[in-house]
Amino acid sequence: MLYPSRGIGFKGDLPWRKAGVGSLKEDMRFFHDTTMAVADKVADVEKQNMVIMGRNTWNSIPSKHRKLADRKNVVITHKVDLVEEPKKIDAIVTSYEDALAAANESVADIFVIGGAMVYDYALKHPATDGVYLTQVTADFPCDTFFPALPAIFSSQPKKLDSGEQGGIRYEFLLFTRQHSL
Repeated sequence: MLYPSRGIGFKGDLPWRKAGVGSLKEDMRFFHDTTMAVADKVADVEKQNMVIMGRNTWNSIPSKHRKLADRKNVVITHKVDLVEEPKKIDAIVTSYEDALAAANESVADIFVIGGAMVYDYALKHPATDGVYLTQVTADFPCDTFFPALPAIFSSQPKKLDSGEQGGIRYEFLLFTRQHSL
């Protein structure tokens, strides 16, 4: 999620939840469908996607939804003792490079799902090909912000879908890495 201010969180949760709006169901559905879809299907290998997140993002997922099903869950942290339900995590690592190394032949695609520091590492990494982003036009208090997109990503994103829920307008966008010729 992203607001004009690039806000993505407030007090450890999604900003609209803290504001009493509840969940943006279409955004949750888009997140689920996008991170679950396996594009590279090989008949003899069962593939799944991998999600990389920081400890605070993991801890903010309601317990009943941990682990994110049918995806390899990787958490980056230096404070393992603060990780809730660590046995549900496929790998706990201390760096973004170690998180990428946790992928193996059974991983189809890798998605970074937060927080701000992990997004920052991913945006600067040469292996990052694209950024799925939900642009929200409402304004909520935020204390966590998405980093500015580096110029290497398209300035004109592909609009994947849009909608409105409870007076909150949103668009699902895809920014792609621009490769030099």
